[in-house]
Amino acid sequence: SVNPATAWRLLHDFVTLERGDWVLQDAGSSAVGHAVIQLCRHLGLRSLSLVRREEVIEELRGEGADLVVTALPSREELARLTDGAPLRLGLDAVGGASGLALGKALAPGGTLVCYGAMSRRPVEVPASLLIFRDLRVRGFWMTAWYERASRGEIVALLEELGALTRAGVLRLAVDRRYPLSAVQAALAHAQQGGRRGQVLLTLDPAGAGNVK
Repeated sequence: SVNPATAWRLLHDFVTLERGDWVLQDAGSSAVGHAVIQLCRHLGLRSLSLVRREEVIEELRGEGADLVVTALPSREELARLTDGAPLRLGLDAVGGASGLALGKALAPGGTLVCYGAMSRRPVEVPASLLIFRDLRVRGFWMTAWYERASRGEIVALLEELGALTRAGVLRLAVDRRYPLSAVQAALAHAQQGGRRGQVLLTLDPAGAGNVK
């Protein structure tokens, strides 16, 4: 209801995309980033993901990512890698310099959607990008979407994502599972950096009798 839902709305609510179009994102190895890649493959879109660590590149490629880089190439190199296709949608979860880099890489009239601020830095957009490149900058917060959406819209979204999960299109990356009795260790693990997925709690036999 959070990360896959965010990815779905990011891909559907801001730019009308057609099969073969490119989507540019930073934080490609985040939970939303994984979902964006998986949904792009399902929808016939192509994804270019920016990541910090080289060791996640092959993992993301295995999920269907078309291009994964640790630094955005020049506009000329981007044009070569994408066969000259315009990049019309950028998804920014980091802010700061990363958000600005995505904005600069977008085609004229492109849309940059900011949905996170991992760097805790503001996205500083030069007036030249707004004036001469007609860059559109939008924000998105899943909580606000749920607050204004109708019950029917929410049910439709969750049913769609549930069907995709059951079909194996959406897969949750799991770093480690802990029994419910080890909740403190699970919380400590969840707060560590460099994880390769979510930390989950499972119902161990000792605690199963308390579950209704």
